[in-house]
Amino acid sequence: YRLYYWNDSADHVKVGEDVSDPAKKPSTDKGWGIGISIDQEISEKAGIFARAAWGNDKVYEVEQFYSVGLNLNGIFSGRENDTLGVGVAALIPNDKLENSSTEWHFEAYYRTQITENLSITPDFQLVLNPQGNSSNDNIFTAMVKAEFSF
Repeated sequence: YRLYYWNDSADHVKVGEDVSDPAKKPSTDKGWGIGISIDQEISEKAGIFARAAWGNDKVYEVEQFYSVGLNLNGIFSGRENDTLGVGVAALIPNDKLENSSTEWHFEAYYRTQITENLSITPDFQLVLNPQGNSSNDNIFTAMVKAEFSF
């Protein structure tokens, strides 16, 4: 379990400020936020996580973030070191934005342990309502990650 706070001392332009006129200096504020992260093993083969974060709504386009997920280890016979993971996240946009609907992220991966030092992980992600705008096309991405350890 982790509680955290971040403080970005750089000046951030406030959300909704008109930055089209270079002669007019937009108002700014500092970036900061708080969050909690919980990871819990619930059995030898399963774990869950939950995360939540809130940022300074004066400067961040994403005001709140929430996610939950599950990982299952060794679910197939003979593949005890493999891991299946699924998760979902919600990004709550700043209500000062024109498009302020929730952006949803869904992810699934399967980490295959090839050798003691090598794993391969195909990963699939889907984003619904990108940038809080239902008119935007959904985003689907697939990738493969190789991990070497020594």
